[in-house]
Amino acid sequence: MIIDVGASSGIFAIPWSLKYPNHHVFCFEPNNKNFNSLLKKSQNINNITVYKKAISNISCIQKFYEANYTNSSSLLPFNKDGVNKWKHPTPTTPKLETISTYDVECVRLDEWMAENGIKGDIDFLKIDTQGHDLEVIKSLGEEIKRVKEITAEVQIVETEVYKNSSKREDLLEYMKEKGFSIWKIQPWSHNQEQNIWFTNNRFKNFLHLT
Repeated sequence: MIIDVGASSGIFAIPWSLKYPNHHVFCFEPNNKNFNSLLKKSQNINNITVYKKAISNISCIQKFYEANYTNSSSLLPFNKDGVNKWKHPTPTTPKLETISTYDVECVRLDEWMAENGIKGDIDFLKIDTQGHDLEVIKSLGEEIKRVKEITAEVQIVETEVYKNSSKREDLLEYMKEKGFSIWKIQPWSHNQEQNIWFTNNRFKNFLHLT
């Protein structure tokens, strides 16, 4: 079982579903454009299920901030000072800004698992929610013990790009408390972010998806 939170248009989920046909891939993507693209691409793939929902520490309706650079959309609003200092992917990439806001349904992962009868271990949980990753992990509650491996993205710049975004030190402390160890750290976005892979100390075998 693989869970992709912030699945975008299926950049990772679709290749995973083809590489691991015996695994089911559950995708969560609240962005209108990305969700429609993912739904279209995955319609003939039997081992993918797509939800137009966001994952958060509280199950409720929240405002979603859609950005001009689609994959920078988030449940968190931009911090103007952070955006002004942000190094963009290319010289021609426009400065980040919100182009639309709309309400999205947010669910906790532990509640979703209970409601959908999700049993057994989760091989891999990938999170890319633009500053909200720690809240996604916290939404597992006690079910985190069933997850073998988690990868989360965190910004390491001095001035946050998203207001109230996850802090690296808080993420590391929480994962250590829950019995996880760091397996890999990948610099990202011109060394302004890191993708961090955590492995559950209760398990020995991992997919190590990248």
